[in-house]
Amino acid sequence: MDEYEQYLARQPRVEPLIRCVEMAHPSWADPVRIALDDAKGTTITEASASGFYPFAPFQENQKNIGNSLDSGFDCAFGGYNKELLEILETTDFDLQEYITYRSMKLNAKDTSKLLVDYQLYVFGFEMMMERGAQFVQFEAVPPRARYNQTGDTYNITEIPMLEAFL
Repeated sequence: MDEYEQYLARQPRVEPLIRCVEMAHPSWADPVRIALDDAKGTTITEASASGFYPFAPFQENQKNIGNSLDSGFDCAFGGYNKELLEILETTDFDLQEYITYRSMKLNAKDTSKLLVDYQLYVFGFEMMMERGAQFVQFEAVPPRARYNQTGDTYNITEIPMLEAFL
């Protein structure tokens, strides 16, 4: 093995990533699981998200909310995904005011470890018609973003050292 081959052998390997989404609500029988990047679906072996994630056409765009450090996703799917549409329509928001939304990135060859794990909330969704096609769009945001707050609040009871700055 020459020097160049040894150099290449020491370099990090580029591994394919897969994105998965899991949505849950107490009024649903089972959580909704979707694989975004694998047309055959994928099986995750990581303990907190284990199970099969079938593929479904689903759009997820990461964004920043205002000028804050909170982030979220703009999500949409077409009306041809009838099962997900029916589940969302039967959601009882009186039971719980939000749908938990979890977006994950994993190594496609080793799904036992999450590389990225966002846990967000969906407070509602909007049904839209465009050029005769029906689709649903919604926003998944951090829990406090709905109340126009950015992250944790600073107060004397939770952080007593702040009293020195008053």
